[in-house]
Amino acid sequence: MKKAFLDHLIVEMEEQKFLLKRRTAQELVEIKEIVGDKWLLTDFKGAQPRFMSVEAPVRYADVVVRKRMLEAGEASDNSRLITHWKRARGPGTTEIFYTLIDGNHFNPYEDNSAEDPHQHLFFSVNILLYSALRHYSVKKTIAVIFEHGRHVDFVVGRDGQVFGANRISSYSETIQSKESLSESLGAELRMLHEHIQRPIEQLVYFNWLMGVEDEKNNTGITSSRTSPSFATFGGETTKHKTAETGWGRSDHPELSPEKTRLLNSEWIRKLAGTFGAECVVQKSHIFDLKENAFLVTSLPELVRYLSHHQAVSNGFDRFQYQVQRILPHFIIISFMILTGFFIGGIWLQNQANALNSQIIQLQEVNPMEMKNIQPLDPSYKNLLTFVTKMDKLKGSISLQKILTDLGQSRTKTLFLDHIIVDYDEQIQLSINLKGRIESGFEDASKDLESFLSSLRDRGFVVEKNEFSTDVSRLTFLIYLRQGSS
Repeated sequence: MKKAFLDHLIVEMEEQKFLLKRRTAQELVEIKEIVGDKWLLTDFKGAQPRFMSVEAPVRYADVVVRKRMLEAGEASDNSRLITHWKRARGPGTTEIFYTLIDGNHFNPYEDNSAEDPHQHLFFSVNILLYSALRHYSVKKTIAVIFEHGRHVDFVVGRDGQVFGANRISSYSETIQSKESLSESLGAELRMLHEHIQRPIEQLVYFNWLMGVEDEKNNTGITSSRTSPSFATFGGETTKHKTAETGWGRSDHPELSPEKTRLLNSEWIRKLAGTFGAECVVQKSHIFDLKENAFLVTSLPELVRYLSHHQAVSNGFDRFQYQVQRILPHFIIISFMILTGFFIGGIWLQNQANALNSQIIQLQEVNPMEMKNIQPLDPSYKNLLTFVTKMDKLKGSISLQKILTDLGQSRTKTLFLDHIIVDYDEQIQLSINLKGRIESGFEDASKDLESFLSSLRDRGFVVEKNEFSTDVSRLTFLIYLRQGSS
């Protein structure tokens, strides 16, 4: 399910939060001050994209990667590992694309999401790299490049599979260091090209760059508040303007030199040319900030490739978001069905009344006068039977209440994979639930019993309960029926 049109888009980069809307970016202190549902894209205080190949089955690859990071001193006991993609490569080997986040940086996002009265999903910015890779890499090897501040993140892959990922950073704002960084990026991509033995056929570029317009200085030189970027590559700076190509061509005479400089994408086009690759530059949007500052970014173009399933939020929040989006459509469809039943019920009742009147009239006729009367059509009995069943449906529990009861009964570690609701010929309700509990066996058993107890309290009868366990979770299969009222 894609982002809804009315959802707010909030981006947090380098510890600054911005609400993106139309042509302005509103800087925020607290996310919950925004009323309404929202998607938060965050860099988790600079967490970089990572790729690793480990000797472990796919199921346990995350555990092995985290252990390696602990041994290398790059992670702590409370670190969180967010897996964006993984796959088995040969027997006992797994490749994984992930983000490692310090627990002290991650936990506040969960707390804020839980306390927010509105729907609040949060995503790692690094998932945009994989979403773009999956969208553009059909039958070709591509590199997705994300420029933000003095950093460049990249991921290389094909057909949705990741071959490598990393981050390269510049330590100063000088042209020399930027040129060196560009060369380092090209060297990294060439090393990956040699390793995977595949030519890189396309470069996909998106950005997040901030600048400040100096009203007194129109040379295009960045002020001290401006984040560094590659945007000066490919342009010849003059006293009054910068002659550039790409997004920064003179096609935009209404833009200032500083905005034109940050919109320039010539450096990535030159890099693509060294590989003989096609270059796809995502459209950049300009958002005005306060005090002559502005933001150039193409993140809104990438968000359309995201799904709520890719959120780092817990499973219940994602489930709630999905239900919340489906519920209006469900209500409309239910209303139409109920309206149809109501109109059909009125028509059938009128038919039944007419038949009943005919029966009464026939009973009052003299038997001698009935010798030529044809017997009643047996289909009338079927109509009466159907009307009776329709009347019984009035006392049945609604599907909306079933979903509400199930959602309120489950715990945070219990996930429902399949829900089957059925009515038999006697209009008796039966529910089949299939799901899993992702916690230790002892806790999982308690969670399952708590779930069953809550269902019984809500009037359901548990007819059958099956479960199985493995190392990491408990899988259950439950058969319910509606209790007698």
